[in-house]
Amino acid sequence: MTGRANLGVDFGPTVLRAAVVKKKRGAVITERYRLVPVAAEIFRFVDASGGNNSMQEKLVAGLRELLDPIADGEERISLSLPDIWGRLFLVEVESRFKSKEEGRDFLRWRLKTLLPLPPEEIHLDYQIIKKPTSALGLVLVSLTPRSVVDRVADLCEAAGYFPVVIDFHGLNCLNYYYSRLDWEENLVFILLEDGVFSFYYFHDRLIGYHRCHRVADKSDRIFDDIRLSIIDCEKRCATVRRGAVYLHTDEKDGPALLEGIQTLFSGRGALLKTDFEEISLGKNTVAGPLSQNQAAAIGAAYRLLRAT
Repeated sequence: MTGRANLGVDFGPTVLRAAVVKKKRGAVITERYRLVPVAAEIFRFVDASGGNNSMQEKLVAGLRELLDPIADGEERISLSLPDIWGRLFLVEVESRFKSKEEGRDFLRWRLKTLLPLPPEEIHLDYQIIKKPTSALGLVLVSLTPRSVVDRVADLCEAAGYFPVVIDFHGLNCLNYYYSRLDWEENLVFILLEDGVFSFYYFHDRLIGYHRCHRVADKSDRIFDDIRLSIIDCEKRCATVRRGAVYLHTDEKDGPALLEGIQTLFSGRGALLKTDFEEISLGKNTVAGPLSQNQAAAIGAAYRLLRAT
């Protein structure tokens, strides 16, 4: 008997990616994965202030082309959005929330001075990292402009699919690699993919720092970005250089990039790789770094599996 299909969808700057994860005989497997190129339509559509019917129709058609062949009748999806569309915060709480909405209201109040937009224009979601007992609890909060979330949700619903979980690309990549990382020590998780740089620092398994932005296609600038991230992180987390550093990238010179990064840290480093040698795309097979980019879609599907 086959398990229920859990669909993860990753919105990349030029490609829509999807994966199907199922439970079978007590194991979790990635059954299918797929991608559809969409030029640079996604960022232009989301950034646009007004409607663009032709662009919307093209993206809706792309989502249907992406998901209809692998959905098995499922309509629920887990979305992975680009890191640069939002912000992350770690918040201490003294007591449990009675409901999801009570939690959102409390966190909006706690973060009111840090909100990049008025509260009514922010989509706030959160995960409870540590439940409050005799000590303070911890909540990971994600903030995204409501206009972005609404436009993406409208696209999905027009294609016949409904977002149940919405998270960021970097955290969904982390979901994919989670069991491969050494969580016995503090660690740095660096992503350089689709022209976007993200830097995460984790202390005692909890996110302590995050920085993200688009990058120029120059290796020396990338190292400058990493150095600046380390310096900024050290202001709050003095031990950032002592743990392991993990790199996820679609750059062809990933090994050389990791070698340069390791010189900035006293701990060990690892270049993370997905388990896929190639991606099947219709009758064509696309080999090489594209297989790396499926990590967030699979990680998003894992989130949906855990949410149900």
